[in-house]
Amino acid sequence: SYGSKEGKKNGQLHFWNNRKVTIDKKGEVRYLEGNKIIAIGDIKMEEKQSSISMIDKNTKNSISISFDNADMGYDIFKVIKTDKQFMEDGDMVSIGIFSREKLENIVVKELLGDEEKTIFIVPSSIKKSIAKYCVKKLR
Repeated sequence: SYGSKEGKKNGQLHFWNNRKVTIDKKGEVRYLEGNKIIAIGDIKMEEKQSSISMIDKNTKNSISISFDNADMGYDIFKVIKTDKQFMEDGDMVSIGIFSREKLENIVVKELLGDEEKTIFIVPSSIKKSIAKYCVKKLR
């Protein structure tokens, strides 16, 4: 898998390009960084879209990846990833791609376009606003 940035590295946004997703015949998913398994989960295949749901082995946070089934026949297809990545409270939605072959970084950047448009970090203020609203409602 390739795609959108995970956060800031030395103050610069970057793409991840060393992740691999394997799915066995029973539907168990392994998410690897290099040769190290970083998350385990399963895949749920539906009529039009499928989703991979995993738990990060270190943080115990969930990682969700969804994609259109119609795209799976291609060697490269778009995925949407939701996780907490480097954040305690903040959720992150990012656009990435799955590829059946290794891609060079320049190709990944060309396919995904503007790095700033491939990621959305959910503002933590939303969670605070909800908490404030709930507290007011209880009074």
